Amino acid sequence: MYPSSEKPYAGIYVKNLYRCLQKKSEAGHSFELLAMPRQYTGKIGTLIKYFKFFARSSLHLFKQYKVIHLHFFYPLALWVYVYKLLHPRVKVVVTFHGTDINGHFNTPLSRRVGRAQSKPVDYFIAVGESLKTEAEKKLSINVNAVIPAGIDREVFAPSNQGAKQYDLIFVGSFTFQKGIVELVNALNLISSSLNICFVGSGPLRRELRNIKAIHNVTIYENLQQSEIADLYRKSKYLVLPSKSEAFGLVVTEALYCGTPVLVSKVGGIVMQAVEGENGFFFESISAEDIKSVIDKAVSLGADEYQRISRNAQASNPDFSLDVVTDKHINIYRSLRNEY
Repeated sequence: MYPSSEKPYAGIYVKNLYRCLQKKSEAGHSFELLAMPRQYTGKIGTLIKYFKFFARSSLHLFKQYKVIHLHFFYPLALWVYVYKLLHPRVKVVVTFHGTDINGHFNTPLSRRVGRAQSKPVDYFIAVGESLKTEAEKKLSINVNAVIPAGIDREVFAPSNQGAKQYDLIFVGSFTFQKGIVELVNALNLISSSLNICFVGSGPLRRELRNIKAIHNVTIYENLQQSEIADLYRKSKYLVLPSKSEAFGLVVTEALYCGTPVLVSKVGGIVMQAVEGENGFFFESISAEDIKSVIDKAVSLGADEYQRISRNAQASNPDFSLDVVTDKHINIYRSLRNEY
């Protein structure tokens, strides 16, 4: 889980956490990073990518670490499994991020394999409550903590700029899971013109062409975090009708920028949004319900909008990068003392 030039936003939370860990590093302690940047690949390309990673990282198997933290369990749990065979005293932390659990271990055989690979792990973290439940069920483990990806408040912060440029902003992959089809259908039910910004990429980008011409649609791909934060600040609402989300860090990113959210009531999103306080929930992921919430949101009076915008800025302090990093350091320190 690490960004690349192809996917500068993918796994950015791992890069941010590593940077913050280095900044907070105690005397005599050090952190090393072994990363495989995310890339666009087919099935054969993916196999080659993992083969190259295992070959390139093989020398690290003979280095001595006190704690290893693996982000994204499958399939790199195999690397950790081998490392612990060579260094039985090492303490292993794993963070589940979503598709490493939700997209795998759906058959009895694969679950047995996953349970075997989880045996060397000393501490399990999930980024959301629903993912915690799923991991415990599939792998027959006890997840020790729920710690979401940390959001950098120095990047995602409000500003005093004037009128908003966009009524709605969507940030994420253009996929069925993110509710792109339902969102497009909802926008086509709205008769008043909206300015809408889409940030992301994915197979359903073509669906955005079906949005009625009365709406003004802008699409951005491969933006840096600072650029996305600027677009949040230029938008009245984040809209995210996801069908599942392990956490959905874009929600708190938007909130930290003072942008209220229109979101589905699934997964880790329910940890972040509060109905009528910093945004609004869709009752269901249907075009009609999405339209209804958008209509209510864009017609909100100025005073009421300012209220929920102020609430948004004050939301979820425990999800900041600084707080999340401190939690990780405490876990590492505790495990190191058991080494």
